[in-house]
Amino acid sequence: MTAAPAPLLRVHGGSVADALDPAVVRELAPSDLARWLVTRRWFGAKGRPPAEAHITEVIPLHWGDDRAVVTRILTTDATGAEQSYQLPLVARAGEPHDEPGAGAVLARISAGHEQGVLIDALEDSGFRARLGAALGEGAAFEGDGARWTIDPVGPPTRGLDALPSDVSRAEQSNTSVRFGDRAMLKLFRRLEHGENPDVEIGTFLTTHTTFQHTPAVLGVIHYSDAAGATYVTGMLSRFVSGARDGWAIALDEARAAVRAAPGDGTTAFASEAVRIGRMTRDLHAALASSPDTPGFRTDPVTLGDAEHWERAARGAVEEALTLLGERAGTLPEPHQAMARAIAGRRAAALERLDDVAVRVRSALQSAGAGALRKTRHHGDYHLGQLLRGERGVWFIVDFEGEPSRPLSERRALSSPLRDVAGMLRSFAYAAATAAAERGGLGVDAKTEIAAAHWERDVRAAFLSGYDASADDPLVALFEMEKLFYELRYELNNRPEWVWIPLRGVARLF
Repeated sequence: MTAAPAPLLRVHGGSVADALDPAVVRELAPSDLARWLVTRRWFGAKGRPPAEAHITEVIPLHWGDDRAVVTRILTTDATGAEQSYQLPLVARAGEPHDEPGAGAVLARISAGHEQGVLIDALEDSGFRARLGAALGEGAAFEGDGARWTIDPVGPPTRGLDALPSDVSRAEQSNTSVRFGDRAMLKLFRRLEHGENPDVEIGTFLTTHTTFQHTPAVLGVIHYSDAAGATYVTGMLSRFVSGARDGWAIALDEARAAVRAAPGDGTTAFASEAVRIGRMTRDLHAALASSPDTPGFRTDPVTLGDAEHWERAARGAVEEALTLLGERAGTLPEPHQAMARAIAGRRAAALERLDDVAVRVRSALQSAGAGALRKTRHHGDYHLGQLLRGERGVWFIVDFEGEPSRPLSERRALSSPLRDVAGMLRSFAYAAATAAAERGGLGVDAKTEIAAAHWERDVRAAFLSGYDASADDPLVALFEMEKLFYELRYELNNRPEWVWIPLRGVARLF
């Protein structure tokens, strides 16, 4: 089926560039805007397509003799829920000169005898070069009562405009632009009022601590709307050259382990897990190192906190097991028997949770008032949030927290052991994925045993590096909550993967 042509914008008595005049840009029909938005990988409500979308503000950008605009688009779905997005636009004569830009055409332009296109500006190399220059020096633009500002963090990062730039195709909620091997810009498309945890934590670590294992923040972009609300809309950070993500590295090591006989020497990844554990502990120490800095205070863990965490874990258990009972018969046939057996053990799961909760309260009372602290933490910590650079140095990235949670929750204080539990579950996923590639659950006992040994060794190494105990009841509580969250997630999104959390739940019994 051939895609419908892009809508036509007519410019009377001017040039293609005049399509960027605010009055002309606003001629884009709400229905055309809505149809285009759902094709963008960064649009955050694909399950609820907008009933309408309209441009509320247009901020002109004048860089020398070149023009661009930043628009704010307000979307409304069928339920009346609203979301705002920022969209920079440029107008170019002719057709897009490269294939990636072709998908970003918002409208065709007719200006007398001149034809052109209105496109997402980040797909244009000229715009990216001018943006790179502004990121190094700082800039401010105004229009419709709104303001778009670019502020360097630390010494100016000049020369980005002279570097080749390209757009990553992997992001979902933002767009990343790489400037050579020097810097990476993450432009947040959805506008959320308040601080962005990724920018907030990255800037804090860069300017207030000596922590060296996250890419330094070099600049921040803000959007202030006509009502005075401010949004963090972009972050420039140091590029990690030659980086490979921790998930790919760990999975390769787990694959090697399941090919070998169980017990054949030490797990090769264990030494890296020790380093990751130490780095994680250093991260948590850095995040708790300046409690007088707004947003980074530390508070004592109370019995009330423990009860709140227990209720959250209980909710995760009950919701996941209810859903499992409903969906067991629809799962891939090899997993149905285990699913039904586990769905029928709700009482045993809750009894296990009660036991852990009692141990948590006992540990708090034994530790004494103020001994355990709530701090800022990563919030969505797993192997995919790690990068290993070309010199073998590990870096932690993406401090946004779980995207599905409200901003207030993602910025809330909690025990840093939540991050420890998240990484432990990530090791479990790597081991299970490696086993699945060689037959899967219950098919090859040797493979299963080898994968279990790899996970056991890597867990122990990580906990040793972090200086945490495998018997810490808070780790057990958070890991249990995460496990049942995973079970619900896989049931809703990837039923063929549900056996991984099922295997974790079976171990509880």
